[in-house]
Amino acid sequence: MTFSGEEMNDKTRVVARLAVCAVAATLLVGCASAAGPGDEPSVRSVESPREVAHETSAPAETDVYQTSIGDWSIGMSESDLLESLDSLGITYEREIAEDRQPLYLTDDVLFGMSGSGEDSSVVSMNVISATFQTSLGVQIGDSSSKVERLYGDGYNDDEDLVDDNAWEYSDGDVYLRFLFDDDENLSRWAVATYSLLDL
Repeated sequence: MTFSGEEMNDKTRVVARLAVCAVAATLLVGCASAAGPGDEPSVRSVESPREVAHETSAPAETDVYQTSIGDWSIGMSESDLLESLDSLGITYEREIAEDRQPLYLTDDVLFGMSGSGEDSSVVSMNVISATFQTSLGVQIGDSSSKVERLYGDGYNDDEDLVDDNAWEYSDGDVYLRFLFDDDENLSRWAVATYSLLDL
């Protein structure tokens, strides 16, 4: 049996269409069986901005309530602090206000000490310039909304805090505080072993 060219083209088109339908049916059956009866469609959850910030800008090892800033850390002895400042060529002044802890003042950080002498150690570090940023990337001049987006709304802004524009976060051992100017921009931030409520 022989077919003319026109008859052959018609049969080829029909076979090609049947093949496409068979492939489409196979794919649809495969998708339906993979889902299984009664399965819910897969839906991606939407994270809060704070969760997104921690995933994207803070690795799991990030110390959110950081105890270190630059080369210095909470608990560092007075002699180690002064040796570090001297080796880095950073000028500082020592100040003791009445009824207050001794302070070492630099252009970027104010170091609060636990007392004087051999047992003295760093109990607070107040950052006053944009030279340093927090472990989540907050620095002087950033908005209060950025701080809240990165650290969440679990801060203490009690009226009894020393400053009306202060937010204080704590993990129980370390206090991370942010102080804002009248435009709600960060004017300084600090890490300490005590709350502003204790002052």
